[in-house]
Amino acid sequence: MKHRPIIQENLDKLETPKEKISYLLYAYKEWIISIAIILMFIISIAFSILFKEEPDLTIRLVSDVPISEQTLEGIKSQLNDQFEEPVAIDLNNFYSMEQFQVLTVQLAAQEIDFVVFPENLSDETFQLQIENVQEPSVFSLKQDELQFNFYKTFSKTENPFAELIESKLTSR
Repeated sequence: MKHRPIIQENLDKLETPKEKISYLLYAYKEWIISIAIILMFIISIAFSILFKEEPDLTIRLVSDVPISEQTLEGIKSQLNDQFEEPVAIDLNNFYSMEQFQVLTVQLAAQEIDFVVFPENLSDETFQLQIENVQEPSVFSLKQDELQFNFYKTFSKTENPFAELIESKLTSR
């Protein structure tokens, strides 16, 4: 293998293979470190793409005011009680106009399984979103003295978890 003249000259002075390897590691340490960093970066990206966890159920809670984290966790646990195994539920609370815009885009892209409206939601907030949901399939859950109405959306993929939740909770 050909090296730069100064490196080759120093290698020729060394006698044992251990000394030569040690010198080559020293001479090319910048390259070795750069390649190691690039490999770690590539492996990190590959793992994040390959092992990305998609939620089993996507739910958006639309309200006039923020809903407490405890209430959201309570809704998640009530929904998880419908399954033998835990289900990954992506539940977000949308309560500002910017968040309504995000919600509208997600509904138009058919990325949401259920939209949830608290029973005491103002009519204008409800009307902003109702055209994107299937009104007949509705069920309710009660959490922290609040009644939440679930509406199934026009999702682009069939979600067995959404179908199971809907069938179990509408039959109650």
